Amino acid sequence: LADLGQLRCWSPLDPGRRLLGLEAQQCAVFKSALCPLKLVFRAEEAGGGRQQAAQASLALDTVLEEEEDDDGLGEEEEERAERRRNRRKEEEEGLAEGVLVGRDGETLGMEDLSLEASARSQTVSPFARAPPERAASTSSPSPSSPPPAAPVPRSDLVSFMYKKGDDLRQDQLAVQLIRLMDQLLLREHLDLRVTAYKVLPTSVSDGLIEFVPSLPLARLLAQHRTIHHFLALHHPDEQGPFGLRAAVLENFIRSCAAACVMTYLLGVGDRHLDNLMLTPDGCLFHIDFGYMFGRDPKPFPPPMKLCREMVDAMGGPGAPHYAAFTTFCTEAYNLLRKSSGLLLGLVHLMAGANVPDIAPDPAGALLRMREKLRIDLRDEEAAAHMRQLLADSAGALLPQIMETTHRWAQYWR
Repeated sequence: LADLGQLRCWSPLDPGRRLLGLEAQQCAVFKSALCPLKLVFRAEEAGGGRQQAAQASLALDTVLEEEEDDDGLGEEEEERAERRRNRRKEEEEGLAEGVLVGRDGETLGMEDLSLEASARSQTVSPFARAPPERAASTSSPSPSSPPPAAPVPRSDLVSFMYKKGDDLRQDQLAVQLIRLMDQLLLREHLDLRVTAYKVLPTSVSDGLIEFVPSLPLARLLAQHRTIHHFLALHHPDEQGPFGLRAAVLENFIRSCAAACVMTYLLGVGDRHLDNLMLTPDGCLFHIDFGYMFGRDPKPFPPPMKLCREMVDAMGGPGAPHYAAFTTFCTEAYNLLRKSSGLLLGLVHLMAGANVPDIAPDPAGALLRMREKLRIDLRDEEAAAHMRQLLADSAGALLPQIMETTHRWAQYWR
C-alpha cells in the first residue's frame, strides 16, 4: 500500500477526476463473507480539472497578447488586443468567484468553463488564422513571458469498495436499470431521491463499487434503536415531524417508495437489513444484487422489503406520511408501466451477456418481469394491486423470523 501513497491517475469510476494517493490509515475490511476492502483515496476536488483548463486558457491569452504587442500591431489589432485584455481581467475576477460571463453576456458556471475555454483557445490559436503583418521595427522583439505554473490541485477524499469473488456484472446491470427508471420518473417530474452508485466489474470475479457514506439498517437500529433517532442526530429540528427536519423525512419517504417499486420490478432477492443502506440525509437504497428476476435463497420471500421499522419511521400504517409513501409507490408503478416495452427490451438484449440470473433462462427472467409490470391492468387497478403488495410486505411474518435468524448468523460469524 505504501507504493500507492503518491500517485496521479484518473479515477476508474469517475474519469473526470484524478486520484492523488491512497489514505492507508482510513482503509478497512468490511465484515462480510468475501471480506471486501474499503479503499480511500485523495482526489482532486470536483470541478478542479475544469478550473485548471480555464486558468490555462487565460494564461494562453496573456502570452499571445504580449507577443502581439511586441510585434507592433496596427490600430485594428491593438483594439482587439485591448478588448481581450479587458475580457481577461473580467474573467480573472469572475474565476475567483466561481462564475464567468459568456460572450453574449450570459452567466457561465464552472460546468461551462471547459467548453468556453475550448472555444476561446480555438479563436486565438495562431494556427487557426494567418499571422498579422508586422510593422517595420528596428528593435528586436522581447521574448514572451512564460505562462504561469499550474496551480497545485486541492484534494478531497473518495472511497471505493474492492470486492473479489463475486460477479459484479449483475450489480452493474441492476444499478443501470435503477438509474434508467429514475430518469423515466424524473421526466414525469417525480423525484424519488434515488441513490444510484457506480459499479465497475474488472473481471468475472472482482470489481470496484462506489462507496456512499451510509449505514446498514441492521447496524443503525442496533446503535440508535429507531430510524428517527439516527436522522434527528444529524438533522435535528424541534419543530419538525418526529424531531427532525421535514425535508429529511421526505427524502426517506420518497427513497423508500423508489426502493420498494424498483426492487419489486427487478425481482431482487435475498433482502435483509444488512443490504438496505440509509444516508444521514434520509436517502434509503439497496446494495448487493446477487439475486434478481425472482431468484431468492430464502423460502416464501415477500414481494418487496418493507420492514416494520421502515413503516414506523413513517408514523405507522394509518399515518399521513405512510399515505404519502403509498401514493408515491402507486404513481411510480404506473409511470414505469408506461415504459414496460423499454425495460423488457433491455432485459431481453442481455440474454447473451452471461448475467448469472438471466443466462440460464432468459425467457423465464423476461416472463417474471412482465408479470410484475401487469401491463394487462388499468392504472386504477394497478394502483390497487400495488397497495395490496405493500400491505402484504409490511405484514409478512416469515421475513421477520428470517431477519432474526440472519442477525444471529452475523453475530456468530
